[in-house]
Amino acid sequence: GKKFHDRTVFLNRFERITELEQANELHSELSSYIFPCVKEDFERSLPPTGVSRLKATGAGKKVNKQISYDKYGKMFDEQGPFKNADDFFKLFGDFRKPKSSKMALVVEEMKDENRYTIKQCTLAKKLGILHRSRRGNTVRVHIIMMSEVQVYHIKGLDKSCHYTIRESDVSLFEDLCCSFDLEVLVYHPDQDYHTSFLTIDNNASCYKVQMCQIFNVMPKQGLKERNSNLSISYGHSKRIKGISGGPPKQTRGMIDKAPDLIPLLVSNLLVDLTKELDTAYGGAVSTSFFRNVNFSQQMGGNFGVKPSGRNAFEGVDASRRVLGPQDTSILMAHCDVLNDCREHYDFCTVLKAVVKDAAGEDNLLSVIAYTRRDVGDYCISENLNHQIMSDYSCATSVFDGIAPTLATPKRNRSKKTARPGEQVAAKIT
Repeated sequence: GKKFHDRTVFLNRFERITELEQANELHSELSSYIFPCVKEDFERSLPPTGVSRLKATGAGKKVNKQISYDKYGKMFDEQGPFKNADDFFKLFGDFRKPKSSKMALVVEEMKDENRYTIKQCTLAKKLGILHRSRRGNTVRVHIIMMSEVQVYHIKGLDKSCHYTIRESDVSLFEDLCCSFDLEVLVYHPDQDYHTSFLTIDNNASCYKVQMCQIFNVMPKQGLKERNSNLSISYGHSKRIKGISGGPPKQTRGMIDKAPDLIPLLVSNLLVDLTKELDTAYGGAVSTSFFRNVNFSQQMGGNFGVKPSGRNAFEGVDASRRVLGPQDTSILMAHCDVLNDCREHYDFCTVLKAVVKDAAGEDNLLSVIAYTRRDVGDYCISENLNHQIMSDYSCATSVFDGIAPTLATPKRNRSKKTARPGEQVAAKIT
C-alpha cells in the first residue's frame, strides 16, 4: 500500500503485538484509513480524485427537496419579476447568508422540441430569472459553481436564459427552484462533467497565462457594458454588410481599441477551444464546409491574422467585471440571441479565469466564443442553396485517373454537376 512499501518491515514491527505501545502505534498509522469515527470524517480525509479532462461523465449532483410553492414561489411571483437573484434574496433580510464574491452560473435549459422566436428570447432580459412564462418549457436548472480557471461548452444559449447568483445564495436558490417543481443539477468545481447539453472542464489551468495576457491588453476604457460585463467584441456581423447586401463582414472595432487582442484570441486560443469542443462532441459541431471555409476560418483576416488550425467559431467576446458585494458583480438574466440556433451550430464556449487588477481586486475575465445567427441566415438563404451545394460538390468530388472500361461504367457528370464525394468523368482532351 501507500503507507508500507516493504512487507518485511511491516511484519517486523507489527506481526506480534505484545505491548500497548505497539497497538497504539499501529492504530495511529492506520486511523485515517480504516478507523474513521463517522462517515463525514472519512470523506474529508480522502484526497480529491483526479479525472481526465473532458472525460468525466454525469450530470452533476441532483438536488432532491420538497418545498411547497407557498414558502417561496408565491412570494417570488407576487413581487417579481426579478432581473437578478440578488433582488429577490434581499427580501430574506437577516435569514440570508453574508454575500459571497464567488459566483455560480445558472442556466435554465429549455425544451429542444419547441420553437422560440427571437422576441421570446430577447424578453428574457426584461422578464428576469425563473419567470412563469418560461417555467412550463424548462427541462431543468443547471448551477455551475465557479473555479479559478474554467471552460464550459453549452448548447442552446440562444434560448436558455442564464445569469449568475452568489455561491452563498445557492441553497436558497435551490429551494426556490424546488418550490416550482423544477429539477436542479449542481456542478461542483472539483470535478469535470460531460453531458449532451453541457461539458465543464474545471482543470483548465493551462489557459491561465493566456488569460493574464488578454487581461493586460484589454482597454481600460471604452468597453461596452452588456449584462453587467464590460465587453469588446469581434466577429462576423450583418450590421456592416457591403453596399450590395453581401455576406456578413468582420467587425473592425478592435482595430482602434485593442489591436493586440485579436492575435491572442484568434491565432491559438479559438483553435484550442475548438479542439476541446471537438473532443467533447466529436463531429457534431461546425459541419458545413462552405460555412467553415468562408467564415470561421476567415476570423482575423481583416487584421492580417488567421487561425493556426481548425476553428469552429464565428465571433468572440472578451469581457470582465469586478467580483465583490456590489450589484454590478451579478451577471444579469439574458439569452444570447445573436448565437445561431441551428443544429450543429447551437453551441457556445466560455473560458473564465479570476485575474487580479492593478488595485488588487479580483476580476472575472471571460472569453466567449460563439457562432453567428447572421451567418446561418445568410447560408440558408434561397439564392445560396445551389451555390453552397455546387461548391461543396466541387471540393469533394474526385477523379481517380482510371479511364472507363467495360467493367467500369462511363462517368457522365462533370465536376460542376457532381454529387458530394462522387467520382466524376475524365476531361477529354
